[in-house]
Amino acid sequence: MELDALLASSLMLGASEALDRIGLELAELHDAWLDDDVESPAVPWLEAVITELGWWSGRLAAETSSS
Repeated sequence: MELDALLASSLMLGASEALDRIGLELAELHDAWLDDDVESPAVPWLEAVITELGWWSGRLAAETSSS
């Protein structure tokens, strides 16, 4: 694997892991909101953000594993 491809793969894997960590933190916030019975348009918005983070993380991880 040439150096550029190795660097790109490493960056994608790091980004995937960072998105996973952010998603987990936001999931904890989401759970806390639900525990506190928060009724706000922010709850479904946060769910959508968590879902999108998961999608991007998976996309990056898949690209890394196929390289």
